[in-house]
Amino acid sequence: MIFAVIDDTASIFDTWPEYHAATFCPDCTVSAVIPLKLHGSTYAQRRDSLRDTAQAIQAADNGGMSYGELAALGDWFTRNARRYGLLTEFKENAII
Repeated sequence: MIFAVIDDTASIFDTWPEYHAATFCPDCTVSAVIPLKLHGSTYAQRRDSLRDTAQAIQAADNGGMSYGELAALGDWFTRNARRYGLLTEFKENAII
């Protein structure tokens, strides 16, 4: 999944071809592109990657998202927060 802010509207794309189709027009302005994928070879590195991704999405202007996109984003963060022990921290910071 890819989170992107295009022309002041945030969207979630399931594949890179969907993202490229949405940004094909040269008049559109892409403000942020955040792949929803964790990086790192150890548990601690992937946990830090999840935390960094959450901070990047909070810093991005994510207005204009549909309820379905918000639900998909919340589901992704909830699933990974449970996996990497960040559930309480994410709830306290209103990420999920």
